[in-house]
Amino acid sequence: MKGQKTEQQAAEALQACLADVPFLQVRRIQANLRQGGVEADLVVDLKTQDGSPLRIVVEVKTSGQPRLARDAANKLLRLRKVFPDAYRVFMAPYISPQAAEICEKEGVGYLDLAGNCRLAFGQVYIRREGIRNPFVQ
Repeated sequence: MKGQKTEQQAAEALQACLADVPFLQVRRIQANLRQGGVEADLVVDLKTQDGSPLRIVVEVKTSGQPRLARDAANKLLRLRKVFPDAYRVFMAPYISPQAAEICEKEGVGYLDLAGNCRLAFGQVYIRREGIRNPFVQ
């Protein structure tokens, strides 16, 4: 079971990653948003330089094992019905290479707490690898 601390760390890591994109502004982050019978761990509302809104829906897990990456991708697929235009992201303290591959295959972004990531939506493409992760299990 994930806790509030993990979700807070995830929100901070995502904000730090997106801060490098000069034409994006984080407008609001909501935790545990329930709509349409499903709950999103984090919903991040962004605004582009030209004022266009973007939304990211995040599933946070306490582990980035491949099994949990598949679970997260499935839940994010269900969330697409509630948030149809949102970009979907899986976050965990550490995401294994196998879990990252699952996310890419499913069209889901990923980010771990060290900053290793692949986020690709709109005009944004961020890929970081090789950052030493203290959360490796």
